[in-house]
Amino acid sequence: GIDDDDPDAANLRTTDRADQQGRSRYERAIHFYDQAKVAAGDAGVELSWTLHIVPGVAHSNHDMAPFAAKVLFNP
Repeated sequence: GIDDDDPDAANLRTTDRADQQGRSRYERAIHFYDQAKVAAGDAGVELSWTLHIVPGVAHSNHDMAPFAAKVLFNP
């Protein structure tokens, strides 16, 4: 979720290498998606993923589940 943006969150790896990917889980998710697009382009294929940014949700399976269910079961 977009609110998973705390750079001091518990259990968030904060090494130099990890921080190069972003300072929060949200930033790292965006970085991961962007890098997947680059890799797909380098391979000459279109990335078939869709990025869904969920408002009002931080690092919570419980809060993310309703959004994930809609994406997975109501395409």
